[in-house]
Amino acid sequence: ALGMPLNELEIAQVVDVTDRNSDGFIDVHEFIELCLGNDHRGRAPQHPLVQLEEDFVEFLSRGMAANLPLEQAFKYIDKNNDGKISWREFRSALVALGFDC
Repeated sequence: ALGMPLNELEIAQVVDVTDRNSDGFIDVHEFIELCLGNDHRGRAPQHPLVQLEEDFVEFLSRGMAANLPLEQAFKYIDKNNDGKISWREFRSALVALGFDC
């Protein structure tokens, strides 16, 4: 498993801080910002959410190196194809990627 074990609250917090328009979901622009910006929004470097973001971004960077565009990664995570990632979809993606959730 990558990083530290995460609970549902921590996953919801990552979604919350990534959700710039406060609609409760991560849209494609917010997702790309998370992946490219790596903005920890003032959290301490040892904070578990920072580690999650770093591990997730590292995984996506490997995918991009294999020519996986971020928009395609977003569509993979957005299982119901509504153009938004819920915290449940985000958690499912983390589990599929090997995170301990």
